[in-house]
Amino acid sequence: MKKKLLLNIAIGCVFIFVLTSAINNNSGPGGGYSNAPNESSCVSCHGGSVTTTGTALNNLRLKGNFTGNGYIPDSTYTIELTYKQTGISKFGFQITALNSSNDPIGTFTNLNSRTSKVTANISSKTREYIQHTPTGTSTVGTDSTRWTFSWKAPNSVVGKVTFYVVVMSANNNGQNSGDAVYGKTFDINPSTLLPKATASTTTNPLCNNSNIVFNGSGTNSPTSYAWRFINGTPATSTQQNPNVVWTSAGQKLAILNVRNAKGISFPDTLRINLVQSPAASISSGSSARICNGDSILVSAANASNIDYLWLPNNKPTRTVFLKDSGIYNVRFTSTINGCSSLSPTFTLNVAPTPIISIVNKTNRSTFCNFFNDTFTASGSNLDTLFWYVNNQLYEKSINKKIAIFGTQNTVVYAVAKSSASCLSSNSNNLNIAVEKAQYPDNITIQKTTSKILINWKKKVGIIAYSFSLNQSQFNSTTTDSSLEINGLSSATTYNVVLRFNQNNFCQIADSTLIVKTNDCSNLTYTISPQRRVCKGNSLSIVLSGLYKSKYSVSFANGAFLTDTIYTFTPGGSDTLLIKLIDSASLNCQPIIEKIAYRVDVSPNISNSGPQNLALCSNNYIYTVNNLFANYQFLLNGIEVANSSNSSFNYQNLKTGDLLLVNAKLGECSKIYGPLLIKAFDTTDAQFSFVKNWYNYTFTPMETSYLKYKWLINNTDSFLVQPQIIDMRPYNASSVSVSLTTTNATGCINTTLQSITLPNFSAIKNTENDKIVIFPNPFGKSLNLTNESEPFKIEVYDAIGKLVFAKNIETTQENIDTERWSNGVYYIKISVSNQIYQKQFIKIE
Repeated sequence: MKKKLLLNIAIGCVFIFVLTSAINNNSGPGGGYSNAPNESSCVSCHGGSVTTTGTALNNLRLKGNFTGNGYIPDSTYTIELTYKQTGISKFGFQITALNSSNDPIGTFTNLNSRTSKVTANISSKTREYIQHTPTGTSTVGTDSTRWTFSWKAPNSVVGKVTFYVVVMSANNNGQNSGDAVYGKTFDINPSTLLPKATASTTTNPLCNNSNIVFNGSGTNSPTSYAWRFINGTPATSTQQNPNVVWTSAGQKLAILNVRNAKGISFPDTLRINLVQSPAASISSGSSARICNGDSILVSAANASNIDYLWLPNNKPTRTVFLKDSGIYNVRFTSTINGCSSLSPTFTLNVAPTPIISIVNKTNRSTFCNFFNDTFTASGSNLDTLFWYVNNQLYEKSINKKIAIFGTQNTVVYAVAKSSASCLSSNSNNLNIAVEKAQYPDNITIQKTTSKILINWKKKVGIIAYSFSLNQSQFNSTTTDSSLEINGLSSATTYNVVLRFNQNNFCQIADSTLIVKTNDCSNLTYTISPQRRVCKGNSLSIVLSGLYKSKYSVSFANGAFLTDTIYTFTPGGSDTLLIKLIDSASLNCQPIIEKIAYRVDVSPNISNSGPQNLALCSNNYIYTVNNLFANYQFLLNGIEVANSSNSSFNYQNLKTGDLLLVNAKLGECSKIYGPLLIKAFDTTDAQFSFVKNWYNYTFTPMETSYLKYKWLINNTDSFLVQPQIIDMRPYNASSVSVSLTTTNATGCINTTLQSITLPNFSAIKNTENDKIVIFPNPFGKSLNLTNESEPFKIEVYDAIGKLVFAKNIETTQENIDTERWSNGVYYIKISVSNQIYQKQFIKIE
């Protein structure tokens, strides 16, 4: 073992060896006399001083069975202390072991009777000592002595261990004077077979709230690593290269011990200084839910000198449009110190869009006269259904089935809303066609006791006529406008079924006439009833052909008179009773006729009266209530459409045109309008933009409209104006920007521009070190110094408006800013095909 002599030894307390025959305390002085720090030595009793230099000390030696020139924790070593001095036959000693902090280290053990172990409390700590015994004062050879004992190393590496040794050679004169005292120290370092730990980090920059990667290494084939990170997370680690996070900035400690087959290393302490990371946050909250196909604008907190990066979609902007379900963060990176931090998460849930289709129970698309069908919806994510009939909301329901009755052509579709309030697209359309059966007009009936004569007016669309008296066997009529049935019994009721074959979907239409032949009278007459009327109007029944006969007639159980016209205002559909008496055959019973009539009820729809209409184009779809059977559309009093459709597309309209609709339901009618075409109103969607590095400011030419919608590459971008948009997501590409404007009358217009964007990464958000602009903030002026070549300066305000531009060729320049308003300005320097930009603030 290599021994090191310490030249500067702190003077401690003296311990006394009484080695002569006159002094009987030759068993050792007790603890605290090893000349260690804060201890004495034997000179206080034996006189003189401790010799710590000189050639005599070369004869004082300490050696042990150390391996690797040092100690290994928890190992026990045999130590031998020898000293030689000519003419001396009595010797004494004391030894203790301390670390660099003067703490006692290790454990001493006696191996023979020449030594003893003692303790002493020094500086409030108990130190162990090995010293001589009476037996141990004798020599072991001519003029020399030797003591052996064991020392167990501490259980961990504590650095250098110093053995403090005092040896006394007695002159054996029986006095406490004339003896020589020698003091020497021996340093024992950790064994070179132990590993040596080295802690380091290559992370740059070093920031709080960021992962710091530590690198651990050690000599002599380390087998394990033990890290401690004061106030870090994690606080400890057994990984060789762990990642650690500190939440606060400032100086931090990382301590590494490594272990190999021989033991544990002395700790290596690495001190690092963490700088403050920016506080990242999302100002749009922590979560949102949208419908599939929609997008949402999410914003990070606005901060200075920050680069933004959204994860996992890698969008380098402060605001992003999100459309996919996921968990998102935004990373703030300081452009000053390079530190970054990750915001709390933003969770976006995208609810599925409902899918819907409908069918009708009959699985038919064409009906005769009317339809009464059940419609059923199916699909996914259906919560609430909105049923539409002819483009008007018919019913809102949670039921997936709905019954619909109609008498005209009808289009049915549905829209579904999910429990997440997402709307589906329109379902498939079910186009229901209603074709009207054709019936003859002006049917009249004459009868006698044995004959029935029926006349009618032929109607276009009826291709054949037949009749039946038993509702099963039909015979053709002799003509297409009359039917005469002879050979009948008197006072007999006949159900005459007239069948009209036709060339439409209905194919046939039957009219059943209940006719009773006369009892005994042969009065001949014709009844011309008005069988249908609109409620509130009068209805007339006319008997004709009686002018040569003697008769009397009663209407509705009234008095018998000779009046053949009966007019009344019915309250509802009913049957009118008519009684006729043949005055020439008073023995005959009265002839009774029953005439059924129908009263139509007009829908309770008010007429809004004349209106003025401003149009966006010269076309207009006029849609009225879908409650009538027939609609007549007129333009300036001339019919342009007449059908069962409640909508009509007027085209090529001009200022001053009048639109009117006459809607009919049976005998009831309703007038809509007139609508006066007053003017044509269009919108202007032209826009301009200015660019300031990657910030592009878009401004519409007209700013008084009701709505503005901007699209960048067909994606919703922003709805207000003017607006500064960060275009870095579209770096070095060509983008399509469109503006759609809507005015108060609902007129819409759209314009489109194609914009080619530069490579923004080639534009630096820094200053050229040869061009200096100051001060910042500035007041009434800005100063420039130029050690570069000529350059161009441009100054933009916060909304991207250019407020100053100049080519600078001088070395100094002063810009008058007194008239500029307070706020943020962006200064762009263009020099040598490079662009530099920096933000300045005016405060006055």
